[in-house]
Amino acid sequence: MPDVTPKLGLKKPLANETVTRAAHNENLDLIDTNAASQAEVDSHRQAATLDHPDGSVTDAKIGNRTIDDTVAAASGADTPTRLWSKLANMIKKITGKANWWDAPVKTIEQLNTDVANLRATADAALPRDGSQAMTGDLAINKSNANIKGTDLYLFASGKQRSWLLSNAYYDGTNYQRYATDQPAAALSADPVTGKPTFWYGAAGANPITWTAYDVLITQGGQTINGTLKVAAPVDSNDVARKAEIDAIRSDKTKAFVLEVRTSDPVSPEIGRMWVRSDL
Repeated sequence: MPDVTPKLGLKKPLANETVTRAAHNENLDLIDTNAASQAEVDSHRQAATLDHPDGSVTDAKIGNRTIDDTVAAASGADTPTRLWSKLANMIKKITGKANWWDAPVKTIEQLNTDVANLRATADAALPRDGSQAMTGDLAINKSNANIKGTDLYLFASGKQRSWLLSNAYYDGTNYQRYATDQPAAALSADPVTGKPTFWYGAAGANPITWTAYDVLITQGGQTINGTLKVAAPVDSNDVARKAEIDAIRSDKTKAFVLEVRTSDPVSPEIGRMWVRSDL
């Protein structure tokens, strides 16, 4: 009985056997059945999806690839190397480092912990109610001797709600100057009426002794809603007080002067009087 080949099972006649046409044709049929044609090889090589067994394409088969983290990330299909490069580009943008393999200063988990700690600190420093309304006092630049500019204080309740300070800060008990050789100023608003008050503290030792001044409120930029108190006029363009006006009106020694004209004025003021001498 002939031997057979291990792959295709082709028959190999022994020395004492006679080779027949039938045995030869049987071997040809085995070859034709098991061998791939050139068309089949080309179709397999050009197929979009190769039908290889799972795990058959190993790292050794793929070989080494070099990632280029300058390839800008974009949507859509691409080659494996370019996809890996795009991922590296995004990693570099997220970490802010020069290279995608450089470790970030902090991990996302560490940043999340920091945010939680800061939120807890802020909540403790500035309590809020269920509607997120401020229930504590907020002081910006408090007791910072390096800042000589303007500070802002917002009080939740029990005090005037907001202070805008210059060369001053609140230490929890008193108002102090940053620079004692310079005056301090402040602007506050009443929590109920909204009335503003200007405060002035002359240069000198801390704490500040404030002098309060009412702020003139106008409507439409012109009409005064309140009482304006001014000093007695000196110059010709000073504001006249009610006292000066009343004095003029009550001075009976002043002569009555009637205007004499030869024509009527174009737009006479109410109360203006004149006599026509041409009629």
